[in-house]
Amino acid sequence: MLFAEAGAPDRAEGAWRAALHERPGDAQLHAGLAHALRDQNRNDDALAEYELARTLAPDDPVNLANVASTLVVLGRRPEARRAYEQALAQMPEPGAERAFVHLGLAIAEEADADLDGAQESYEDALSDDPRLAEAEQGLGLLCLDRGDEPCALKHLSAALDLGELSAEADCQLALAVRARGPARRRAPLRGPAGGRRRRLLRRGPAPRAAADRLG
Repeated sequence: MLFAEAGAPDRAEGAWRAALHERPGDAQLHAGLAHALRDQNRNDDALAEYELARTLAPDDPVNLANVASTLVVLGRRPEARRAYEQALAQMPEPGAERAFVHLGLAIAEEADADLDGAQESYEDALSDDPRLAEAEQGLGLLCLDRGDEPCALKHLSAALDLGELSAEADCQLALAVRARGPARRRAPLRGPAGGRRRRLLRRGPAPRAAADRLG
């Protein structure tokens, strides 16, 4: 019922606050309110709600991942990376949620120019969830940035096969295919690959995992 207002974040905020009036100690409701605040780009307010959810349910690593995701959006990447790593320490079993946390860590590491760490985290995400298209695309674009054309072609093609590829990454894939064709014509692969990753940062994958729990 609360997510029926998802198309209108300000109305969703009101619904979450009304629910919290009845159950002020419910961590998932605080997380839901934080999602609505994030949708309005009120990221400092969202962070406060995620922190409260984390305090109320310290054993739930998704709350910590939500904090980390918002710290990335706020540009506080060292803190975000520590929070992601702490969340992963609470998630010993592989699965879709842990894959999203690895993905968030990869994005933070890449934004911090830690390309080795980012590549490892993208690969960890795909190990946990081989069908995570955003991790395939992120790793493909990272390979482009590093000049590794075979790696880029492999992972961008996989993202395309999974049904998710941004227009910019689709263009890069076409260039990579052309570069590896019979003519072996050199294509300008190292293009402005940051746009898609900025969208991932803004959207923040980890909060959606907690939102799905509320159904």
